[in-house]
Amino acid sequence: VGGHALGFNYGSLGIGCIGDYSVNRDPLPLAMKQSLARLIAWQGQYVNPHGSTYFVDGNYPNLCGHRDVNATTCPGDTLYAHLPGLRGDVLWNLDGRVPTPAGQITGVRFRPTTILSSVSAQSLNETIVVEVTVRNVGTGIMVTQQPAPGMLYQESESYKSRGYAEIREAWRVGVEISPPGPIGGMDHPYRWGLPDALEPGQSATIVGQVRLRERRSRQIWAGLVQELQAWTEAQAGMADIAIVAPRSTIFLPGVGS
Repeated sequence: VGGHALGFNYGSLGIGCIGDYSVNRDPLPLAMKQSLARLIAWQGQYVNPHGSTYFVDGNYPNLCGHRDVNATTCPGDTLYAHLPGLRGDVLWNLDGRVPTPAGQITGVRFRPTTILSSVSAQSLNETIVVEVTVRNVGTGIMVTQQPAPGMLYQESESYKSRGYAEIREAWRVGVEISPPGPIGGMDHPYRWGLPDALEPGQSATIVGQVRLRERRSRQIWAGLVQELQAWTEAQAGMADIAIVAPRSTIFLPGVGS
């Protein structure tokens, strides 16, 4: 991890250009322009140079200057003014193909799906473990957001009640249980982010938990969303959760089993 932009070093790449690119100082050499575009296209081949992404504390251009994230004049007005053209040059080096992520659910598992509960019991205290495997089948990076995998939801909670609103274009898996259905009208109220951003061809398994309190059978399924964009998959791995009374075994003296 470099030290190129305080507070923004993790998850970013910093490139330094030798020279003073303040107004009326050094000219921007053609060789430097070409090398910048090639280097960024090579290192950022899965990133849309014209796009923007939520990063650290706000939405920033994927290709930006030091001054966009810190209080500085870096990289100088001359070089900063070159950024719009540089984005086009990077895309040209990517053969004009805009990197675009595409998520696909490749596996879903819920456990347990059979819950033993006494007929006289009024409520449950059962935790359902959710496992959803996601693969990036696109050409761009799948960025993600909180909450991290592993978080436990109570049945009455949602991602919003836990303080996790949607970040545009961030990917999350979601789970819905019906009845009671959406909480507060929300689809898939139980959501978790990916363990990390996924590059094309990579897969990750997201594990989450939901604690059921109501004693009744229902259905459960998973989905994959690019927040504030679209649900790419829904009703994946649909399963029945059955409430079953424990079987009683009675032993009588002298009677074979």
